[in-house]
Amino acid sequence: ISNEQIVETILNYGTLDDFYLLIEIFGLKKVAEAFYCSINKSNRARGNYHKSIINFFDLVFRRYGVSDIK
Repeated sequence: ISNEQIVETILNYGTLDDFYLLIEIFGLKKVAEAFYCSINKSNRARGNYHKSIINFFDLVFRRYGVSDIK
């Protein structure tokens, strides 16, 4: 299972505690990289993030200065 799939599952369906554990394990930068890599793919290959999840975590990553990752 890839890091992108793990991040997608936790961000979509996990709790805030799950998110904190994810950050502890991978680090904020790697989580942001996986998130932005997944949402920046073509429409056909794009991950299955809910629109509200994309908006929320985009705001979170921008707040902590890791939104410029491509």
